[in-house]
Amino acid sequence: MRRERFPEIVRESCRRSRARYRDKYNRRQNEKYHLAVYGHVLETPEDIITYGKDRYKAARAIGFRSGLEVSVARQLDAAGVPYDYEKYVIRYSIPARVARFTPDWVLKNGIVIESKGHWVTSDRQKIRLVKEQHPDLDLRMLFGSSKSTIGRKSSTTYGIYCDRLGIPYADKTVPKVWLKERPCPKRIAAAAAAFDIPLTAFEHSTKEK
Repeated sequence: MRRERFPEIVRESCRRSRARYRDKYNRRQNEKYHLAVYGHVLETPEDIITYGKDRYKAARAIGFRSGLEVSVARQLDAAGVPYDYEKYVIRYSIPARVARFTPDWVLKNGIVIESKGHWVTSDRQKIRLVKEQHPDLDLRMLFGSSKSTIGRKSSTTYGIYCDRLGIPYADKTVPKVWLKERPCPKRIAAAAAAFDIPLTAFEHSTKEK
């Protein structure tokens, strides 16, 4: 059995020590700011009211986010009401958003082609999500250059990114072999399901001679 490098109690102790250090550091930085701007350290919400010309910065300096919050704190203090300020956290989930993707080209043989000169992050994420949610869709990419990298500091090219997703790709022109591929029932069914259209939409408009 693999032993843990640090027991949980040690890790928790380290986290608390780092938190105390951050709090102490932030407190010192705030004190320096107070002394430089106001000549003394602000300690109570009433000080914020005194320095009304700079309420936002002063509020931030003592841990609040706005002059309104300072006023509320002053009211609660005056009323002798105990409270905790931004101490507890409520976790919630953001509902899923149904998005749309309109590919550039849909061939009658069921092949779906998206062409990109510059493949930005949002478009890559879109293609990844579409591929994950429609794994049987025959989605293919056409680039100006598949050797372009996804970022200045990245060695990952468009082609490598497609390989990771299992997406065929080509450069500049649609390969003739893609155009000559015969319709595949599974491919047609996947495309029809993804676009929510009838299978008849993929019937050839002209008869083969």
